[in-house]
Amino acid sequence: MRSAVLVVAMLIAVVVRAAEHKFVDAANVALWSANAAVQVIDYRVTQSKLARGYVELNPLGQSRGERIALKATAAVAPIPFSWLAHKTGHHRIERLIPALSLVPAGVGIAVSKRF
Repeated sequence: MRSAVLVVAMLIAVVVRAAEHKFVDAANVALWSANAAVQVIDYRVTQSKLARGYVELNPLGQSRGERIALKATAAVAPIPFSWLAHKTGHHRIERLIPALSLVPAGVGIAVSKRF
């Protein structure tokens, strides 16, 4: 729980400090990498639960290929939206988009680990 609070605090700090910058900078790469890592962890936890007889509740992820496609899309989808926010000068929103995309997968991991 303490590590989750620390991660949220770091994400908030990155979003608040957003100002004029290049699109591909250390903060954006860190946010995109964190999002991709959380998607991979969520996929692995889901696969582990399914191997033990649990049922996938997401109707979009009923097969292994669908789950892989869903997680790959969730990892990559925030990037063009962040770029659009960057180009229009909305730098805080640019940082917020990948940070918020972590939430559903994080909740999925927490629920899967809990039950």
